[in-house]
Amino acid sequence: MTPGKVAPVVKVVVEGFVVRDGARIVDASSTVTLLETDRGRFIVDTGSPVRTEALESALEKVGVSLESVDSIINTHLHIDHCGGNDLFPQARLLAHELECPPLGAIRV
Repeated sequence: MTPGKVAPVVKVVVEGFVVRDGARIVDASSTVTLLETDRGRFIVDTGSPVRTEALESALEKVGVSLESVDSIINTHLHIDHCGGNDLFPQARLLAHELECPPLGAIRV
């Protein structure tokens, strides 16, 4: 670690889950991870849109306001990974360039 630099903090703020009926997925929501570094505050995936209250509550418990998140990193754009993106109006959205629809075309 470089002197004067703060070690990055990585916290799982909401655990993900998958509910199956045999081979069929009935419900799912990704894990939501908070990264705090000297380069900003990042959220990796925002979970399902039906889990936004749980996400807001979890962030509040760790002292993070929605407006203070600099960027959202979506591992991919399935709804169970990007359903809470709209909670973060100030955040820049990041995903692989091959994701469809093109990032920035919609805020899920």
